[in-house]
Parts: sequence; C-alpha cells; structure tokens
Amino acid sequence: MSDKIVQQIEVSKILSFNNFNISDEVMLKSGGPVMTITSFRCYMESSKIIASLDAWCQWFNLNNEVQGMWFDIDVLKKYNEKEN
Repeated sequence: MSDKIVQQIEVSKILSFNNFNISDEVMLKSGGPVMTITSFRCYMESSKIIASLDAWCQWFNLNNEVQGMWFDIDVLKKYNEKEN
C-alpha cells in the first residue's frame, strides 16, 4: 500500500475558480473592507484538488498600508458597488 502525499500548492496560474477571478473585488460575506483577489491555492493529491480552494486577498487598511490574508472562497462574495 502506498502512502498518499498531500501537497499544498499556490496556483497563481489559475485565473478563475468557482466564479472568482484574479483581480476580482470581493468582501467577506460577514462584511469588512473591499479586497482584491491576487492568487489562489489548493490542497492536492495525485493532481486532484482534495480540499477547498483559498484566495489570497489584499486590501488597504485605514493607514493606507497593504494587508493580505488567505480566505476560503466559501466565505467570500463578489463586491457589488450598487449593493453597498
């Protein structure tokens, strides 16, 4: 029986996933600042995605400094200026 190798990889070459695209403006479903998706990552086993995809999002804080964090795409929604 072979051991399965699970890898965490950044997939910045993937330009879209589940209706999210690199450069989309998003925000948390629970609220917060408008952020921009700059990269995706996933967990893979034998070339198959086995865990949810994360998006690296960046935003500016109140001091105009760039912040960034990984978020599961399930907690994000596309920013719609008309709704906010």
